[in-house]
Amino acid sequence: MAKDHPILGGGVESTKITAAEEAVKAAEKAYQKAKDLLEKAKEDNQITAEENAALEEANQAIKDAKTKAEEALKNLPKDKEQEALKERLDAVNPIEIPKNSGGSSTAPEQPTPTDPTDNQGNTGKDKPDVGGQDKDPALENAEKLVKEAEDAETKAEEALKEANKDGVISQEEKGKLDSLNEEITKAKKDAEDALKDLPEGEIKDDLKERLDDVDNVRVPTVNDSNGNGVDDATDVANAEKALNDAEAVKKAFEDKKAEAGEAISPTEQQE
Repeated sequence: MAKDHPILGGGVESTKITAAEEAVKAAEKAYQKAKDLLEKAKEDNQITAEENAALEEANQAIKDAKTKAEEALKNLPKDKEQEALKERLDAVNPIEIPKNSGGSSTAPEQPTPTDPTDNQGNTGKDKPDVGGQDKDPALENAEKLVKEAEDAETKAEEALKEANKDGVISQEEKGKLDSLNEEITKAKKDAEDALKDLPEGEIKDDLKERLDDVDNVRVPTVNDSNGNGVDDATDVANAEKALNDAEAVKKAFEDKKAEAGEAISPTEQQE
């Protein structure tokens, strides 16, 4: 479990570094999404107008997410943690869309020369037939488990954001976040085991890179131990004030009676 930031601490202030971390991760995920779109679009060696538009939209999403992350980083003190986040963000950039992109999928089709590698009559080169299936089962399983690990992290990040809304963390909220972190750890371990079954190559490297970005969320320190929605420091201050006020009233009453030279009756004490 991650510790509180040494400068910002827990509670409301800790949300600044949490927000920055989430913004950087969002930018990285936007970048990964664009890369996945580009890889899929290039499968048939041509980029249609629709695919080009989707890639342009994905690039815009990268720019927007990076801008938000840069703004979030400005709220952090200049330290090693901020530098590490900035370094990760610097690696996030719009993807390069191939220059031959933009061809309309609805344009009149031109005669295509016969391709000796096309046994399916679809004017494209046939993909290798792996055991009669479109995709290696081991690869499908690995992709599924990496996605589940990413989803587990997203779920925990949303729960953390919700818990931080009121600026206090109860024991119940901490327990829930700890439980979600355990789910992330398990999902990540399952995905790591699945990656071991894949051959070395670009696909495995991409999946491993995505999985490396999955981490447990930073769980703030509990500062609302009785779960009343008020931080403990305020509760203590309020209790001390109430006690001091009561003692001051009692002392003033005793002083008044002492001045009059009278004993305080049981009835007066109750009053």
